[in-house]
Amino acid sequence: MSVRLFIAVWPPLEVVELLEKMPRPQIAGVRWTTPEQWHVTLCFLGRVEEPEEVLAAVKRTFGKGKAEGGNSEGYVARLGPATSWWGRRLLQLPVEGLSELAAATIRATAGMGREAEERPFVGHLTLARAKRPLAVLDSLGGFRVSSSWKVTEVVVASSLTLPEGARYERLATVPLQ
Repeated sequence: MSVRLFIAVWPPLEVVELLEKMPRPQIAGVRWTTPEQWHVTLCFLGRVEEPEEVLAAVKRTFGKGKAEGGNSEGYVARLGPATSWWGRRLLQLPVEGLSELAAATIRATAGMGREAEERPFVGHLTLARAKRPLAVLDSLGGFRVSSSWKVTEVVVASSLTLPEGARYERLATVPLQ
């Protein structure tokens, strides 16, 4: 059975609580993501026929504290400092500090699912999506919020796209340390 898979980092509860305080005005054509959807995608694999192979590869690479890269403190995700529009349809917060972890994830899952993208990894957390470019959306950019957290695990998740937004299921959580 094929499933849509991705590997991601979810922010801890204290970061989620901080993000929940951000204003989310109701605007026609704008759908705000929910706290359950807030994550940083390290690697999107698309449709995968054998998800067990992906789970095994991630566990081999990161299981039992085998995380490569990072520094003496491990991986630290740095969120913010300000929202911005990615294109004209996605409001996001940048997340830095995860490039090496994303590269290791891409190497671990090479040949699984969709072919690797040519563009470099850009860490971000999606806050809202717009159905079409709207001039009023410019007023939504520029909210300021900053936080950081030590990344202690990666998650292999499946994605189901629904009219009300994506729903994610965590298939495996692999501790980094």
